[in-house]
Amino acid sequence: MSEPPSYREICSPEVMAIQPLVSVQMLAYRHERFLAEAIQGVIAQVCNFPIELIIAEDCSPDGTRDIALHYQRHYPQLIRVVTGNTNVGLRTNSYRSISIARGKYIAICEGDDFWTESTKLAKQVHFMESATDAILVCHPVNRLDVKTGQITCIHRPARRSRYLSTHEIISGDGDFIPTCSIMVRKSVYADRPGWWEDAPIGDYPLVLRATQLGRIAYFDNVMATYRVNVPESWTHTQGKVKHINGRYAHATAIKRLLLGYDASTNHKYTKSTRQIIRKYLFNAIVRGSGGIDLKRAILRAETSFLTRSDRALARIALA
Repeated sequence: MSEPPSYREICSPEVMAIQPLVSVQMLAYRHERFLAEAIQGVIAQVCNFPIELIIAEDCSPDGTRDIALHYQRHYPQLIRVVTGNTNVGLRTNSYRSISIARGKYIAICEGDDFWTESTKLAKQVHFMESATDAILVCHPVNRLDVKTGQITCIHRPARRSRYLSTHEIISGDGDFIPTCSIMVRKSVYADRPGWWEDAPIGDYPLVLRATQLGRIAYFDNVMATYRVNVPESWTHTQGKVKHINGRYAHATAIKRLLLGYDASTNHKYTKSTRQIIRKYLFNAIVRGSGGIDLKRAILRAETSFLTRSDRALARIALA
């Protein structure tokens, strides 16, 4: 990693643990409606080891920062608030919060999600301390639709507790492992390769990097809730991108990420990575709005990444 970006921190080091075992990273931007529940899920953790909660607040225009500071005043032994005078964006906000984390492990809970099991951290740490070959552990989560207020389904990467294979992690794409379920050894963040640094998303390259350094364990135990259809969230914002230019830009960024990852593994996962690349390219060409001539030009340029049936279907759609 290069030098972390500038920031200011509000904390009470005199009452905090000197060496927490777990650092909880909580990215917060426009999360006024949800942040209190996210924080309370961390406060409720029953642990026989010290933890810290780093709330990385990115200069929100609503009351997100006020809520974070309110909880920091009431739980000074637990909470550190990291913020700044200007909005720095998701990637930089994540980078600066990880750069100051002191834990051996990083657990992730973004400000619009929340944990539902008070022994989540204890269970994950117990496993990681005993399974030295494991680099990351995750679990299923509930999906809560903000629009309806209903839990729509359970996001379950597997049907039983086991180690996940690299092929299924790649093929599962960026949302295969729920972000709010992740606990990872902080060592994964050291010496980040270029394909991670340039990635347009954060979770997917983190998990891909973890596959190179150890095993990915899955507990089939629902211990958190992930909110969907959250306004201003990255997923919600990305879903609004309809024009071919925006979709193709994102597809080519994913392509660079996966080609870089595959090259770093001596092309061990070419089949799986190309499967995801072609999905993004095909969706951009067929479902993006914009001029037909531009779409046809992209189709010609990306022919080598598309299957024969992809190319035929795309031509029919464009016709």
